Amino acid sequence: MKQISWYRSIRFRIPAVIALVLLVPIVVFWHYSMELTRKNMLSQTSNLIYTNLYGASLLMDDVMEQVSDFSREISQDPGFLSLISQYQQADAGSDQRQKARSQLSLALSQYVGQLRTLDSIYLMFPETETVVTMLPGQKELSFSHHYAQQLYQMYYDVFESPIVWHLLPSAGGGSRMLSHIRPVSGPAQQEKCILICNLKDSAWQTALSALELYSGSVWISNYAGQVLLSYGSTLSTSQNIGQDSRFSQAFAQNRQYGTYSYQEDGTDYLISYYNAVESGWKYLSCVPEDIVLSGSGGARAFSLLALLCGALGISLGSLILYRYVVRPISALMSHLSDMEQGTLAQAPVPVQRDEISLLFHRYNQMIQRLQKLIDEIYVQQLLRKQAELSFLQSQMDEHFLYNTLNTIYSQASHEHADTSAWMILTLSRYFRISLSQGSDKLPLDQLADLLRSYLQLQQMRFGRSLVFQIQRFPEMEQFVALKYLFQPIVENSIVHGFEKRPAQHRIEITFQKEGDMLFFQVADDGIGISPQDLGPLLRQINGEGPIQGRSFALRNIHEQLCIAYGPRDIHIESRPGAGTRVFFRIPLERREPHV
Repeated sequence: MKQISWYRSIRFRIPAVIALVLLVPIVVFWHYSMELTRKNMLSQTSNLIYTNLYGASLLMDDVMEQVSDFSREISQDPGFLSLISQYQQADAGSDQRQKARSQLSLALSQYVGQLRTLDSIYLMFPETETVVTMLPGQKELSFSHHYAQQLYQMYYDVFESPIVWHLLPSAGGGSRMLSHIRPVSGPAQQEKCILICNLKDSAWQTALSALELYSGSVWISNYAGQVLLSYGSTLSTSQNIGQDSRFSQAFAQNRQYGTYSYQEDGTDYLISYYNAVESGWKYLSCVPEDIVLSGSGGARAFSLLALLCGALGISLGSLILYRYVVRPISALMSHLSDMEQGTLAQAPVPVQRDEISLLFHRYNQMIQRLQKLIDEIYVQQLLRKQAELSFLQSQMDEHFLYNTLNTIYSQASHEHADTSAWMILTLSRYFRISLSQGSDKLPLDQLADLLRSYLQLQQMRFGRSLVFQIQRFPEMEQFVALKYLFQPIVENSIVHGFEKRPAQHRIEITFQKEGDMLFFQVADDGIGISPQDLGPLLRQINGEGPIQGRSFALRNIHEQLCIAYGPRDIHIESRPGAGTRVFFRIPLERREPHV
Protein backbone atom coordinates (compact mmCIF):
# COMPACT_ATOMS: atom_id res chain seq x y z
CA MET A 1 0.00 0.00 0.00
CA LYS A 2 1.33 3.44 -0.93
CA GLN A 3 2.65 5.47 2.01
CA ILE A 4 0.43 8.48 2.78
CA SER A 5 2.09 11.87 3.31
CA TRP A 6 1.75 13.29 6.82
CA TYR A 7 -0.31 16.26 5.64
CA ARG A 8 -2.73 13.88 3.91
CA SER A 9 -3.02 11.59 6.93
CA ILE A 10 -6.32 11.47 8.76
CA ARG A 11 -4.51 11.93 12.07
CA PHE A 12 -3.47 15.36 10.81
CA ARG A 13 -6.57 16.26 8.84
CA ILE A 14 -9.10 15.55 11.59
CA PRO A 15 -7.51 18.03 14.07
CA ALA A 16 -7.08 20.47 11.20
CA VAL A 17 -10.75 20.18 10.28
CA ILE A 18 -11.76 20.55 13.91
CA ALA A 19 -9.57 23.62 14.18
CA LEU A 20 -11.13 25.08 11.06
CA VAL A 21 -14.64 24.25 12.23
CA LEU A 22 -14.21 25.44 15.83
CA LEU A 23 -11.06 27.48 16.36
CA VAL A 24 -11.36 29.70 13.29
CA PRO A 25 -14.96 30.73 14.10
CA ILE A 26 -13.88 31.37 17.70
CA VAL A 27 -11.01 33.59 16.51
CA VAL A 28 -13.28 35.38 14.05
CA PHE A 29 -15.94 35.84 16.72
CA TRP A 30 -13.31 37.05 19.18
CA HIS A 31 -11.99 39.56 16.67
CA TYR A 32 -15.51 40.68 15.82
CA SER A 33 -16.44 40.92 19.50
CA MET A 34 -13.34 42.98 20.31
CA GLU A 35 -13.94 45.25 17.34
CA LEU A 36 -17.59 45.65 18.32
CA THR A 37 -16.61 46.35 21.93
CA ARG A 38 -14.06 48.90 20.71
CA LYS A 39 -16.63 50.65 18.53
CA ASN A 40 -19.22 50.64 21.31
CA MET A 41 -16.76 52.07 23.85
CA LEU A 42 -15.61 54.74 21.42
CA SER A 43 -19.22 55.54 20.57
CA GLN A 44 -20.18 55.77 24.26
CA THR A 45 -17.15 57.90 25.00
CA SER A 46 -17.95 60.12 22.03
CA ASN A 47 -21.51 60.60 23.29
CA LEU A 48 -20.22 61.35 26.78
CA ILE A 49 -17.72 63.88 25.45
CA TYR A 50 -20.45 65.52 23.38
CA THR A 51 -22.66 65.76 26.48
CA ASN A 52 -19.81 67.34 28.45
CA LEU A 53 -18.86 69.70 25.61
CA TYR A 54 -22.44 70.80 25.31
CA GLY A 55 -22.74 71.22 29.08
CA ALA A 56 -19.49 73.17 29.21
CA SER A 57 -20.73 75.43 26.44
CA LEU A 58 -23.90 76.15 28.40
CA LEU A 59 -21.88 77.01 31.53
CA MET A 60 -19.48 79.18 29.53
CA ASP A 61 -22.37 80.88 27.75
CA ASP A 62 -23.87 81.67 31.15
CA VAL A 63 -20.60 83.15 32.42
CA MET A 64 -20.11 85.07 29.18
CA GLU A 65 -23.66 86.41 29.30
CA GLN A 66 -23.17 87.63 32.88
CA VAL A 67 -19.91 89.37 32.05
CA SER A 68 -21.30 90.80 28.80
CA ASP A 69 -24.39 92.18 30.54
CA PHE A 70 -22.24 93.58 33.35
CA SER A 71 -19.83 95.29 30.96
CA ARG A 72 -22.75 96.79 29.05
CA GLU A 73 -24.19 98.20 32.27
CA ILE A 74 -20.83 99.71 33.14
CA SER A 75 -20.41 101.23 29.72
CA GLN A 76 -23.83 102.86 30.04
CA ASP A 77 -23.35 104.15 33.65
CA PRO A 78 -23.48 107.99 33.43
CA GLY A 79 -21.21 108.41 36.46
CA PHE A 80 -18.63 106.08 35.04
CA LEU A 81 -18.81 107.78 31.66
CA SER A 82 -18.36 111.14 33.37
CA LEU A 83 -15.21 109.95 35.10
CA ILE A 84 -13.91 108.66 31.76
CA SER A 85 -14.61 112.05 30.17
CA GLN A 86 -12.85 113.90 32.98
CA TYR A 87 -9.82 111.66 32.62
CA GLN A 88 -9.65 112.11 28.87
CA GLN A 89 -10.04 115.93 29.06
CA ALA A 90 -7.48 116.46 31.81
CA ASP A 91 -3.92 117.25 30.85
CA ALA A 92 -1.30 114.60 31.37
CA GLY A 93 0.51 115.02 34.70
CA SER A 94 -2.03 117.51 36.07
CA ASP A 95 -3.70 117.16 39.45
CA GLN A 96 -7.05 116.95 37.73
CA ARG A 97 -5.75 113.93 35.75
CA GLN A 98 -4.46 112.29 38.86
CA LYS A 99 -7.75 112.85 40.63
CA ALA A 100 -9.78 111.44 37.68
CA ARG A 101 -7.45 108.44 37.47
CA SER A 102 -7.86 107.73 41.21
CA GLN A 103 -11.62 107.94 40.90
CA LEU A 104 -11.59 105.59 37.90
CA SER A 105 -9.40 103.05 39.71
CA LEU A 106 -11.70 103.15 42.69
CA ALA A 107 -14.74 102.69 40.47
CA LEU A 108 -13.12 99.74 38.74
CA SER A 109 -12.38 98.11 42.10
CA GLN A 110 -15.98 98.61 43.14
CA TYR A 111 -17.25 97.11 39.91
CA VAL A 112 -15.04 94.01 40.33
CA GLY A 113 -16.56 93.41 43.73
CA GLN A 114 -20.04 93.33 42.24
CA LEU A 115 -19.37 90.24 40.02
CA ARG A 116 -17.55 87.34 41.66
CA THR A 117 -16.37 85.88 38.34
CA LEU A 118 -14.25 88.98 37.57
CA ASP A 119 -10.60 89.15 38.49
CA SER A 120 -9.88 92.69 37.33
CA ILE A 121 -11.06 95.50 35.03
CA TYR A 122 -8.85 97.74 32.87
CA LEU A 123 -9.52 100.83 30.79
CA MET A 124 -7.30 101.40 27.77
CA PHE A 125 -7.18 104.90 26.23
CA PRO A 126 -5.60 104.74 22.75
CA GLU A 127 -5.74 108.56 22.44
CA THR A 128 -3.81 109.27 25.61
CA GLU A 129 -1.78 106.04 25.24
CA THR A 130 -2.48 104.97 28.82
CA VAL A 131 -4.07 102.08 30.65
CA VAL A 132 -5.97 102.66 33.92
CA THR A 133 -6.09 99.62 36.21
CA MET A 134 -7.21 98.73 39.69
CA LEU A 135 -3.92 97.00 40.46
CA PRO A 136 -2.07 98.17 43.53
CA GLY A 137 0.99 100.16 42.57
CA GLN A 138 -0.02 100.19 38.90
CA LYS A 139 -3.02 102.44 38.77
CA GLU A 140 -1.96 103.93 35.45
CA LEU A 141 0.32 102.47 32.80
CA SER A 142 1.63 104.34 29.80
CA PHE A 143 2.06 102.59 26.47
CA SER A 144 5.78 102.66 27.13
CA HIS A 145 5.17 100.05 29.81
CA HIS A 146 5.65 96.56 28.40
CA TYR A 147 2.25 95.28 29.58
CA ALA A 148 0.35 98.28 28.28
CA GLN A 149 2.28 98.01 25.06
CA GLN A 150 1.15 94.36 24.68
CA LEU A 151 -2.47 95.35 25.20
CA TYR A 152 -2.17 98.19 22.74
CA GLN A 153 -0.50 95.98 20.12
CA MET A 154 -3.17 93.31 20.51
CA TYR A 155 -5.82 95.96 20.15
CA TYR A 156 -4.66 96.79 16.65
CA ASP A 157 -3.58 93.28 15.61
CA VAL A 158 -6.32 91.06 17.01
CA PHE A 159 -9.46 92.88 18.05
CA GLU A 160 -11.47 92.74 14.86
CA SER A 161 -14.95 93.29 16.27
CA PRO A 162 -16.27 95.93 18.61
CA ILE A 163 -16.99 93.40 21.35
CA VAL A 164 -14.75 90.33 21.59
CA TRP A 165 -13.47 87.71 23.96
CA HIS A 166 -9.75 87.13 23.94
CA LEU A 167 -6.98 85.57 25.96
CA LEU A 168 -4.82 88.42 27.23
CA PRO A 169 -1.58 88.34 29.17
CA SER A 170 -1.82 89.06 32.89
CA ALA A 171 -0.19 92.12 34.37
CA GLY A 172 2.00 89.99 36.60
CA GLY A 173 3.42 88.08 33.64
CA GLY A 174 1.81 84.78 34.64
CA SER A 175 -0.76 82.76 32.76
CA ARG A 176 -3.09 84.47 30.36
CA MET A 177 -6.59 85.54 31.34
CA LEU A 178 -9.84 85.24 29.43
CA SER A 179 -10.98 88.81 28.91
CA HIS A 180 -14.11 90.50 27.60
CA ILE A 181 -13.28 93.59 25.56
CA ARG A 182 -15.88 96.32 24.91
CA PRO A 183 -15.42 99.81 23.43
CA VAL A 184 -16.85 102.64 25.56
CA SER A 185 -17.83 106.10 24.28
CA GLY A 186 -18.06 109.15 26.49
CA PRO A 187 -21.07 111.49 26.73
CA ALA A 188 -19.62 113.93 24.24
CA GLN A 189 -18.68 111.10 21.83
CA GLN A 190 -15.00 111.73 22.35
CA GLU A 191 -12.43 109.24 21.24
CA LYS A 192 -13.41 105.75 22.43
CA CYS A 193 -11.71 103.91 25.23
CA ILE A 194 -11.57 100.13 25.71
CA LEU A 195 -13.13 98.35 28.69
CA ILE A 196 -11.31 95.08 29.50
CA CYS A 197 -13.03 92.71 31.97
CA ASN A 198 -10.67 89.92 33.05
CA LEU A 199 -12.22 86.69 34.34
CA LYS A 200 -10.94 84.63 37.20
CA ASP A 201 -9.52 81.24 36.23
CA SER A 202 -12.06 79.57 38.50
CA ALA A 203 -14.86 81.10 36.43
CA TRP A 204 -14.08 78.96 33.43
CA GLN A 205 -12.02 76.09 34.91
CA THR A 206 -15.10 74.80 36.72
CA ALA A 207 -16.94 74.61 33.42
CA LEU A 208 -14.05 72.84 31.67
CA SER A 209 -13.02 70.47 34.47
CA ALA A 210 -15.81 68.06 33.46
CA LEU A 211 -14.18 67.83 30.04
CA GLU A 212 -10.95 66.34 31.37
CA LEU A 213 -11.97 62.82 30.34
CA TYR A 214 -9.51 59.95 30.19
CA SER A 215 -6.51 62.30 30.62
CA GLY A 216 -7.53 64.12 27.46
CA SER A 217 -7.06 67.74 26.49
CA VAL A 218 -9.67 70.45 25.86
CA TRP A 219 -9.46 73.68 23.86
CA ILE A 220 -11.85 76.56 23.28
CA SER A 221 -11.18 78.69 20.24
CA ASN A 222 -13.00 80.98 17.92
CA TYR A 223 -13.89 79.85 14.41
CA ALA A 224 -10.63 81.34 13.12
CA GLY A 225 -8.66 78.89 15.27
CA GLN A 226 -7.39 81.40 17.85
CA VAL A 227 -7.22 79.63 21.21
CA LEU A 228 -9.19 81.27 24.00
CA LEU A 229 -8.85 78.62 26.68
CA SER A 230 -7.10 75.28 27.07
CA TYR A 231 -7.27 72.66 29.75
CA GLY A 232 -4.85 69.75 30.19
CA SER A 233 -2.94 70.72 27.04
CA THR A 234 0.67 71.60 26.34
CA LEU A 235 -0.34 73.52 23.22
CA SER A 236 0.57 77.17 23.49
CA THR A 237 -2.43 79.49 23.56
CA SER A 238 -0.63 81.77 21.12
CA GLN A 239 -0.79 79.09 18.44
CA ASN A 240 -3.56 78.79 15.87
CA ILE A 241 -5.22 75.46 16.62
CA GLY A 242 -6.92 75.45 13.26
CA GLN A 243 -3.50 74.81 11.68
CA ASP A 244 -2.93 71.72 13.85
CA SER A 245 -3.31 68.54 11.71
CA ARG A 246 -5.31 66.88 14.46
CA PHE A 247 -8.12 69.44 14.19
CA SER A 248 -8.05 70.28 10.50
CA GLN A 249 -11.09 68.06 9.87
CA ALA A 250 -12.99 69.71 12.75
CA PHE A 251 -12.48 73.17 11.25
CA ALA A 252 -13.30 71.92 7.75
CA GLN A 253 -16.72 70.52 8.81
CA ASN A 254 -19.82 72.71 9.05
CA ARG A 255 -21.64 70.34 11.40
CA GLN A 256 -22.47 71.45 14.91
CA TYR A 257 -20.96 68.33 16.42
CA GLY A 258 -18.71 65.57 15.18
CA THR A 259 -16.15 62.95 16.13
CA TYR A 260 -13.45 61.09 14.23
CA SER A 261 -10.24 59.10 14.76
CA TYR A 262 -6.79 60.48 14.11
CA GLN A 263 -3.44 58.68 14.17
CA GLU A 264 -0.13 60.31 14.93
CA ASP A 265 3.19 58.65 15.71
CA GLY A 266 1.50 55.24 16.02
CA THR A 267 -1.08 56.52 18.54
CA ASP A 268 -4.80 56.72 17.80
CA TYR A 269 -6.76 59.69 19.13
CA LEU A 270 -10.48 60.29 19.45
CA ILE A 271 -11.14 63.88 18.30
CA SER A 272 -14.47 65.51 19.20
CA TYR A 273 -15.73 69.03 18.53
CA TYR A 274 -18.78 71.15 19.24
CA ASN A 275 -19.64 74.49 17.64
CA ALA A 276 -21.48 76.88 19.99
CA VAL A 277 -23.43 79.07 17.61
CA GLU A 278 -24.45 81.62 20.27
CA SER A 279 -20.92 82.46 21.39
CA GLY A 280 -19.13 81.67 18.17
CA TRP A 281 -16.72 79.40 20.03
CA LYS A 282 -15.49 75.96 19.05
CA TYR A 283 -14.98 73.35 21.78
CA LEU A 284 -12.34 70.73 20.95
CA SER A 285 -11.37 67.51 22.75
CA CYS A 286 -8.52 65.09 22.09
CA VAL A 287 -8.43 61.75 23.98
CA PRO A 288 -6.03 58.82 23.32
CA GLU A 289 -8.04 55.75 22.30
CA ASP A 290 -5.81 53.46 24.36
CA ILE A 291 -7.01 55.19 27.52
CA VAL A 292 -10.63 54.92 26.40
CA LEU A 293 -10.23 51.21 25.65
CA SER A 294 -8.33 50.44 28.85
CA GLY A 295 -11.64 49.47 30.43
CA SER A 296 -12.09 46.65 27.93
CA GLY A 297 -9.42 44.54 29.57
CA GLY A 298 -12.06 42.34 31.20
CA ALA A 299 -13.73 41.59 27.88
CA ARG A 300 -10.34 40.90 26.31
CA ALA A 301 -9.42 38.52 29.13
CA PHE A 302 -12.77 36.76 28.78
CA SER A 303 -12.26 36.40 25.02
CA LEU A 304 -8.75 35.04 25.50
CA LEU A 305 -10.08 32.60 28.09
CA ALA A 306 -12.77 31.46 25.64
CA LEU A 307 -10.09 31.05 22.98
CA LEU A 308 -7.96 28.98 25.36
CA CYS A 309 -10.94 26.81 26.28
CA GLY A 310 -11.64 26.30 22.57
CA ALA A 311 -8.04 25.18 22.00
CA LEU A 312 -8.25 22.78 24.94
CA GLY A 313 -11.55 21.43 23.63
CA ILE A 314 -10.00 20.86 20.22
CA SER A 315 -7.06 19.02 21.79
CA LEU A 316 -9.35 16.82 23.88
CA GLY A 317 -11.61 16.14 20.89
CA SER A 318 -8.58 15.26 18.77
CA LEU A 319 -7.37 12.78 21.40
CA ILE A 320 -10.80 11.14 21.56
CA LEU A 321 -11.00 10.94 17.77
CA TYR A 322 -7.50 9.50 17.64
CA ARG A 323 -8.39 6.79 20.12
CA TYR A 324 -11.72 5.78 18.63
CA VAL A 325 -11.26 6.62 14.95
CA VAL A 326 -7.68 7.22 13.82
CA ARG A 327 -6.02 4.35 15.66
CA PRO A 328 -8.58 1.70 14.54
CA ILE A 329 -8.36 2.95 10.95
CA SER A 330 -4.55 2.80 11.11
CA ALA A 331 -4.81 -0.81 12.33
CA LEU A 332 -7.18 -1.60 9.47
CA MET A 333 -4.75 -0.01 6.99
CA SER A 334 -2.00 -2.22 8.39
CA HIS A 335 -4.12 -5.33 7.74
CA LEU A 336 -4.87 -4.05 4.23
CA SER A 337 -1.14 -3.69 3.61
CA ASP A 338 -0.64 -7.27 4.78
CA MET A 339 -3.46 -8.36 2.46
CA GLU A 340 -1.63 -6.71 -0.46
CA GLN A 341 1.40 -8.79 0.45
CA GLY A 342 -0.71 -11.95 0.34
CA THR A 343 -1.47 -12.39 4.05
CA LEU A 344 -5.19 -12.83 4.55
CA ALA A 345 -5.68 -12.42 8.29
CA GLN A 346 -8.80 -11.21 10.04
CA ALA A 347 -8.51 -8.03 12.11
CA PRO A 348 -9.53 -7.81 15.79
CA VAL A 349 -12.84 -5.94 15.99
CA PRO A 350 -12.80 -2.82 18.28
CA VAL A 351 -14.92 -3.05 21.40
CA GLN A 352 -16.98 0.06 20.62
CA ARG A 353 -20.18 -0.46 18.69
CA ASP A 354 -20.09 2.13 15.94
CA GLU A 355 -19.36 2.51 12.24
CA ILE A 356 -15.69 1.68 12.79
CA SER A 357 -16.50 -1.72 14.32
CA LEU A 358 -18.96 -2.33 11.48
CA LEU A 359 -16.15 -1.55 9.04
CA PHE A 360 -13.98 -4.18 10.73
CA HIS A 361 -16.81 -6.72 10.50
CA ARG A 362 -17.16 -5.98 6.80
CA TYR A 363 -13.40 -6.34 6.35
CA ASN A 364 -13.39 -9.73 8.07
CA GLN A 365 -16.33 -10.85 5.93
CA MET A 366 -14.42 -9.75 2.85
CA ILE A 367 -11.39 -11.77 3.98
CA GLN A 368 -13.58 -14.83 4.45
CA ARG A 369 -15.09 -14.44 1.00
CA LEU A 370 -11.67 -13.91 -0.55
CA GLN A 371 -10.39 -17.08 1.07
CA LYS A 372 -13.43 -18.98 -0.19
CA LEU A 373 -13.04 -17.49 -3.65
CA ILE A 374 -9.35 -18.39 -3.73
CA ASP A 375 -10.20 -21.96 -2.78
CA GLU A 376 -12.82 -22.11 -5.52
CA ILE A 377 -10.43 -20.67 -8.08
CA TYR A 378 -7.80 -23.19 -7.05
CA VAL A 379 -10.26 -26.05 -7.56
CA GLN A 380 -11.33 -24.58 -10.89
CA GLN A 381 -7.71 -24.39 -12.00
CA LEU A 382 -7.28 -28.06 -11.15
CA LEU A 383 -10.42 -28.92 -13.08
CA ARG A 384 -9.26 -26.80 -15.99
CA LYS A 385 -5.94 -28.64 -16.08
CA GLN A 386 -7.79 -31.92 -16.14
CA ALA A 387 -10.07 -30.62 -18.88
CA GLU A 388 -7.06 -29.50 -20.91
CA LEU A 389 -5.51 -32.94 -20.61
CA SER A 390 -8.80 -34.52 -21.65
CA PHE A 391 -9.11 -32.09 -24.53
CA LEU A 392 -5.58 -32.89 -25.76
CA GLN A 393 -6.42 -36.53 -25.63
CA SER A 394 -9.67 -35.98 -27.50
CA GLN A 395 -7.80 -33.94 -30.09
CA MET A 396 -5.45 -36.83 -30.64
CA ASP A 397 -8.48 -39.11 -31.09
CA GLU A 398 -10.17 -36.64 -33.44
CA HIS A 399 -7.03 -36.27 -35.55
CA PHE A 400 -6.71 -40.00 -35.82
CA LEU A 401 -10.42 -40.28 -36.71
CA TYR A 402 -10.20 -37.37 -39.22
CA ASN A 403 -7.20 -38.95 -41.00
CA THR A 404 -8.86 -42.36 -40.99
CA LEU A 405 -12.06 -40.91 -42.48
CA ASN A 406 -10.06 -39.25 -45.27
CA THR A 407 -8.50 -42.61 -46.08
CA ILE A 408 -11.92 -44.33 -46.13
CA TYR A 409 -13.33 -41.51 -48.31
CA SER A 410 -10.50 -41.98 -50.83
CA GLN A 411 -11.13 -45.74 -50.97
CA ALA A 412 -14.93 -45.29 -51.30
CA SER A 413 -14.46 -42.84 -54.17
CA HIS A 414 -12.07 -45.28 -55.86
CA GLU A 415 -14.73 -47.98 -55.54
CA HIS A 416 -17.44 -45.64 -56.93
CA ALA A 417 -19.52 -45.74 -53.65
CA ASP A 418 -20.78 -42.17 -54.05
CA THR A 419 -23.30 -42.12 -51.19
CA SER A 420 -20.85 -43.60 -48.73
CA ALA A 421 -18.17 -41.22 -49.98
CA TRP A 422 -20.50 -38.22 -49.49
CA MET A 423 -21.38 -39.31 -45.95
CA ILE A 424 -17.71 -39.81 -45.08
CA LEU A 425 -16.85 -36.42 -46.60
CA THR A 426 -19.52 -34.67 -44.54
CA LEU A 427 -18.31 -36.33 -41.36
CA SER A 428 -14.73 -35.45 -42.25
CA ARG A 429 -15.70 -31.83 -42.87
CA TYR A 430 -17.44 -31.74 -39.50
CA PHE A 431 -14.31 -32.95 -37.68
CA ARG A 432 -12.11 -30.60 -39.67
CA ILE A 433 -14.15 -27.56 -38.51
CA SER A 434 -14.47 -28.78 -34.93
CA LEU A 435 -10.71 -29.34 -34.61
CA SER A 436 -10.01 -25.74 -35.74
CA GLN A 437 -6.30 -26.10 -34.99
CA GLY A 438 -6.95 -26.45 -31.23
CA SER A 439 -8.71 -23.05 -30.81
CA ASP A 440 -11.57 -22.70 -28.29
CA LYS A 441 -13.26 -20.00 -30.36
CA LEU A 442 -14.42 -20.02 -33.98
CA PRO A 443 -15.88 -17.35 -36.26
CA LEU A 444 -19.67 -17.39 -36.27
CA ASP A 445 -19.84 -18.32 -39.97
CA GLN A 446 -17.72 -21.44 -39.28
CA LEU A 447 -19.92 -22.30 -36.29
CA ALA A 448 -22.93 -22.10 -38.59
CA ASP A 449 -21.15 -24.41 -41.08
CA LEU A 450 -20.31 -26.77 -38.20
CA LEU A 451 -24.01 -26.95 -37.25
CA ARG A 452 -24.91 -27.47 -40.92
CA SER A 453 -22.46 -30.42 -41.20
CA TYR A 454 -23.83 -31.91 -38.00
CA LEU A 455 -27.42 -31.65 -39.23
CA GLN A 456 -26.45 -33.13 -42.59
CA LEU A 457 -25.03 -36.09 -40.72
CA GLN A 458 -28.32 -36.37 -38.81
CA GLN A 459 -30.22 -36.24 -42.10
CA MET A 460 -28.32 -39.42 -43.10
CA ARG A 461 -30.04 -40.97 -40.09
CA PHE A 462 -33.53 -39.48 -40.30
CA GLY A 463 -33.68 -39.03 -44.06
CA ARG A 464 -36.03 -36.49 -45.52
CA SER A 465 -38.12 -36.33 -42.31
CA LEU A 466 -35.55 -33.89 -40.86
CA VAL A 467 -35.66 -30.39 -42.28
CA PHE A 468 -33.51 -27.59 -40.95
CA GLN A 469 -32.90 -23.90 -41.62
CA ILE A 470 -30.03 -21.73 -40.41
CA GLN A 471 -30.63 -17.97 -40.31
CA ARG A 472 -27.51 -15.89 -40.57
CA PHE A 473 -26.69 -12.17 -40.46
CA PRO A 474 -24.12 -10.25 -42.51
CA GLU A 475 -20.54 -9.98 -41.35
CA MET A 476 -20.76 -13.09 -39.19
CA GLU A 477 -17.18 -13.89 -40.12
CA GLN A 478 -16.02 -10.79 -38.16
CA PHE A 479 -17.17 -12.18 -34.79
CA VAL A 480 -16.15 -15.25 -32.77
CA ALA A 481 -17.68 -17.35 -29.99
CA LEU A 482 -16.92 -20.49 -27.99
CA LYS A 483 -17.32 -23.43 -30.35
CA TYR A 484 -18.95 -25.82 -27.84
CA LEU A 485 -21.94 -23.59 -26.94
CA PHE A 486 -24.26 -24.29 -29.87
CA GLN A 487 -24.12 -27.95 -31.03
CA PRO A 488 -25.27 -29.46 -27.66
CA ILE A 489 -28.49 -27.41 -27.87
CA VAL A 490 -29.14 -28.67 -31.43
CA GLU A 491 -28.29 -32.21 -30.36
CA ASN A 492 -30.73 -31.97 -27.41
CA SER A 493 -33.43 -30.80 -29.79
CA ILE A 494 -32.96 -33.93 -31.96
CA VAL A 495 -32.46 -36.42 -29.13
CA HIS A 496 -35.28 -35.25 -26.84
CA GLY A 497 -37.61 -33.75 -29.43
CA PHE A 498 -37.54 -36.18 -32.37
CA GLU A 499 -36.18 -39.60 -31.44
CA LYS A 500 -39.37 -40.56 -29.59
CA ARG A 501 -41.62 -39.18 -32.30
CA PRO A 502 -41.00 -40.55 -35.78
CA ALA A 503 -42.54 -37.99 -38.12
CA GLN A 504 -41.68 -34.89 -40.12
CA HIS A 505 -39.28 -32.81 -38.05
CA ARG A 506 -38.20 -29.17 -38.50
CA ILE A 507 -35.41 -27.27 -36.77
CA GLU A 508 -34.82 -23.51 -37.14
CA ILE A 509 -31.48 -22.13 -35.98
CA THR A 510 -31.08 -18.32 -35.65
CA PHE A 511 -27.92 -16.23 -35.42
CA GLN A 512 -29.12 -12.64 -34.97
CA LYS A 513 -27.25 -9.43 -34.15
CA GLU A 514 -28.98 -7.21 -31.56
CA GLY A 515 -26.79 -4.15 -31.11
CA ASP A 516 -23.61 -5.41 -29.50
CA MET A 517 -25.22 -8.74 -28.48
CA LEU A 518 -25.59 -12.07 -30.28
CA PHE A 519 -29.00 -13.72 -30.07
CA PHE A 520 -28.85 -17.51 -30.63
CA GLN A 521 -31.97 -19.64 -30.79
CA VAL A 522 -32.87 -23.26 -31.62
CA ALA A 523 -36.58 -23.86 -32.27
CA ASP A 524 -38.13 -27.25 -33.10
CA ASP A 525 -41.57 -28.73 -33.56
CA GLY A 526 -40.86 -31.76 -31.36
CA ILE A 527 -42.81 -33.28 -28.48
CA GLY A 528 -42.21 -30.30 -26.15
CA ILE A 529 -41.85 -30.22 -22.36
CA SER A 530 -44.61 -30.25 -19.80
CA PRO A 531 -44.86 -27.31 -17.35
CA GLN A 532 -44.19 -29.69 -14.45
CA ASP A 533 -40.84 -30.66 -15.98
CA LEU A 534 -39.90 -27.26 -17.44
CA GLY A 535 -39.56 -25.41 -14.10
CA PRO A 536 -37.17 -27.88 -12.44
CA LEU A 537 -35.25 -28.23 -15.69
CA LEU A 538 -34.65 -24.46 -15.90
CA ARG A 539 -33.52 -24.35 -12.29
CA GLN A 540 -31.07 -27.21 -12.84
CA ILE A 541 -29.73 -25.66 -16.04
CA ASN A 542 -29.19 -22.23 -14.46
CA GLY A 543 -27.36 -23.55 -11.40
CA GLU A 544 -30.13 -24.10 -8.83
CA GLY A 545 -30.05 -27.77 -7.91
CA PRO A 546 -28.29 -31.03 -8.75
CA ILE A 547 -27.69 -32.08 -12.35
CA GLN A 548 -29.89 -34.86 -13.62
CA GLY A 549 -30.10 -36.57 -17.00
CA ARG A 550 -31.11 -34.31 -19.86
CA SER A 551 -29.97 -31.11 -18.04
CA PHE A 552 -26.30 -32.11 -17.99
CA ALA A 553 -25.35 -30.67 -21.41
CA LEU A 554 -27.29 -27.45 -20.94
CA ARG A 555 -25.90 -27.01 -17.42
CA ASN A 556 -22.42 -27.35 -18.88
CA ILE A 557 -23.23 -24.67 -21.48
CA HIS A 558 -24.61 -22.38 -18.77
CA GLU A 559 -21.39 -22.63 -16.76
CA GLN A 560 -19.31 -21.89 -19.86
CA LEU A 561 -21.50 -18.85 -20.56
CA CYS A 562 -21.05 -17.51 -17.02
CA ILE A 563 -17.29 -18.05 -17.04
CA ALA A 564 -16.75 -16.51 -20.46
CA TYR A 565 -19.39 -13.75 -20.54
CA GLY A 566 -20.54 -13.17 -16.99
CA PRO A 567 -23.74 -14.25 -15.22
CA ARG A 568 -26.61 -15.00 -17.62
CA ASP A 569 -29.35 -17.61 -18.08
CA ILE A 570 -30.42 -20.04 -20.76
CA HIS A 571 -34.11 -19.59 -21.57
CA ILE A 572 -36.49 -22.37 -22.61
CA GLU A 573 -40.05 -21.94 -23.83
CA SER A 574 -42.03 -25.07 -24.57
CA ARG A 575 -45.51 -26.58 -24.74
CA PRO A 576 -46.33 -30.28 -24.97
CA GLY A 577 -46.88 -31.27 -28.62
CA ALA A 578 -46.00 -27.75 -29.86
CA GLY A 579 -42.23 -27.84 -29.81
CA THR A 580 -39.52 -26.14 -27.82
CA ARG A 581 -37.55 -22.92 -28.16
CA VAL A 582 -34.12 -22.60 -26.46
CA PHE A 583 -32.24 -19.28 -26.65
CA PHE A 584 -29.63 -17.11 -24.95
CA ARG A 585 -27.76 -13.87 -25.54
CA ILE A 586 -24.03 -13.22 -25.30
CA PRO A 587 -21.87 -10.17 -26.06
CA LEU A 588 -20.49 -10.03 -29.59
CA GLU A 589 -16.73 -10.54 -29.61
CA ARG A 590 -14.87 -9.19 -32.60
CA ARG A 591 -12.49 -11.50 -34.36
CA GLU A 592 -8.78 -10.87 -33.88
CA PRO A 593 -6.72 -10.39 -37.05
CA HIS A 594 -4.76 -13.65 -36.51
CA VAL A 595 -7.88 -15.77 -36.00
